Amino acid sequence: MLNKHKNLDLKDRKIIFELEKNARVPLTKIAKTLKISKQLTGYKLKKLETSGIIEGYHAIIDTSRLGFTTYRVYLKFQNLTQHKKEEFLAFLETLNEVTILLSIDGEWDAGFAVMVKNIYDFYEVWEKILEYKEFIEQYRTSIYSPIYHFTKKFLSLTDEYYVETKMLGGKEKAEFDDLDISILSELSPNVRNPLTEISKKLKRSAQLIINRVKTMEKTGIIQGYRPILNWKLLGYEYYKADITLNNNKQQNEIMNFGKQHKYIFQINKTIGGSDLEIELYAKNKEHFREIMNEIQDKFSDAFKNYTYFTLIKTYKETFFPKTNLL
Repeated sequence: MLNKHKNLDLKDRKIIFELEKNARVPLTKIAKTLKISKQLTGYKLKKLETSGIIEGYHAIIDTSRLGFTTYRVYLKFQNLTQHKKEEFLAFLETLNEVTILLSIDGEWDAGFAVMVKNIYDFYEVWEKILEYKEFIEQYRTSIYSPIYHFTKKFLSLTDEYYVETKMLGGKEKAEFDDLDISILSELSPNVRNPLTEISKKLKRSAQLIINRVKTMEKTGIIQGYRPILNWKLLGYEYYKADITLNNNKQQNEIMNFGKQHKYIFQINKTIGGSDLEIELYAKNKEHFREIMNEIQDKFSDAFKNYTYFTLIKTYKETFFPKTNLL
């Protein structure tokens, strides 16, 4: 499926997977892996970017280690014209605490994530949202704790997958200061930005910036680096299944299954709402149903039911809240 884009060849696909493993990997290392020149690697990477297949790069930041809790909110709309809907979504997009905002197709009309330090901060955000209460027919809120993020194994060219798990949430707070936050603010939107450039902007030595980044990787504040890909150009659709279990006896087995499954890239545990949220990329709706049937058959004793949605539009996707972090 990765050859849907007419200009995507085998080396392009290999570049994408190397970036999926580590989006900060140097061009020289990618070139060595592909056994081509650095110049050709750079040319191909630039082409992937300009064609829109690679839309950007981001750091996977465990904001729980910075003292944040993430709330997930689903909304079902009522009495909304398309104009008023866009106005409401535009309002949500302006809220600094809202880090992810999606228009979705399924049981709900919109879903978004809110990163705050405590329940009182969340309620302040919620009170602002309730200004649009007349347009909200139903809502559901839950707390993420934790999130298990897997390497997107379907990007691999072989069945010998590179499997790595990043766990976000559920861990103790790490030590950090203003400089760390400044580094994350500069690094997070584009992880391929050279640390030397960040050092110039922050007016600190390059070695100090390098050491701080290494420390944040070690303490788990920075969990890794990923490319932001246009999945439609790669021939895939995003699906999220909210699963209700009869019992939790096989939860660890389901987690391990998801980790190894070719198309599942994230499983979220939540407090409130469903028991597990499984995120995956499928070729189409029929393929998605095949995957869900596979899960139901394998864990029939534990699996009760599920609802799901697909993505219509991403309005906002950041991984670092623009709020007071200290």
